[in-house]
Amino acid sequence: MSIRCVCRNGHVLKVKDSLAGAVVICPACKTHVNVPKPQAEQVSEDVILHILGEHEPPPHPGTTEKFDWFADTTPSGVHRPAAPKKSCERCNQEVPVGTHICPHCRTYIAGISDF
Repeated sequence: MSIRCVCRNGHVLKVKDSLAGAVVICPACKTHVNVPKPQAEQVSEDVILHILGEHEPPPHPGTTEKFDWFADTTPSGVHRPAAPKKSCERCNQEVPVGTHICPHCRTYIAGISDF
């Protein structure tokens, strides 16, 4: 692909992608032309979650049963201590603090404090 840019005298140039952000010389009038960097497309979180598809946590090591990471007990019935929880801003459901995508509404919920 190529990047289209215009010199100050109106000449249209097509330059290689590798020259993005560089200064080139217009072959017609010999003026300096700044080659723009391509803008990244903005993608909504809903599109990202759609691309990711359904999420199912991996099974717990050593078991073939489905393992619910959000339950208070293990598949064998052993009670786990309650993990710290936070609330999803979109659906107001409680989720574990380290969660970055809400398992209920699939919204990205990580904040600065998660990193």
